[in-house]
Amino acid sequence: MAADEKTAKAEASAQKAYAKSLRPWYKKKRLLIPGVLAGIFLLGAVISAISGDSEETASSENGAPKTSLFPGRTDAQHEDQERNIGGSAKFTGYTTTVTAAGFQQSVSPFEQAGYLKVSVTVENREKETQPYNYFDWVLQTPSGQVLDPTITSSDEDLNSGSLISGGTVSGAILFEIAEQKGDFYIIYKPDPFNAARGIWKVTV
Repeated sequence: MAADEKTAKAEASAQKAYAKSLRPWYKKKRLLIPGVLAGIFLLGAVISAISGDSEETASSENGAPKTSLFPGRTDAQHEDQERNIGGSAKFTGYTTTVTAAGFQQSVSPFEQAGYLKVSVTVENREKETQPYNYFDWVLQTPSGQVLDPTITSSDEDLNSGSLISGGTVSGAILFEIAEQKGDFYIIYKPDPFNAARGIWKVTV
């Protein structure tokens, strides 16, 4: 008789386990609780991301940098890195510094049109060799004109070339500005596929 009772209990336990295994997934506590927690976590992450985007947008009206050294600068863009003369900006693999900038009336006896001379240093932080170029630089004038660098006979020109990993180069960029006076903005954009620009202000 004892054997029959054990057999009956075993069969009952087996049926109960089988019935439990057939329950819908949402009735299984082991899956329900972690699922709810995962859903709460995901919802919180989405709300946080939306909130962060809204805050960033609110902090950068008209696409201007969230924090600006030069309030009211025309053509300010969200990815701009504004720096004072002597400050460095970091881009995709480059660290670039405008070490000095000022007016220079002449470059040679035959070049006396009035120039803004910009002294710069460019460092390659990448593991691979990267190019540098004299024409990565432009100048925004007080009137809003954007000037390309001027080719001169100066032996201080930055020129163009390549930098190995950790390499640096220093040189000058010259812009012909004639008699213009006011606030100029030196603009550096090394990557045509990246919106980041370095911006340095100089007053002549």
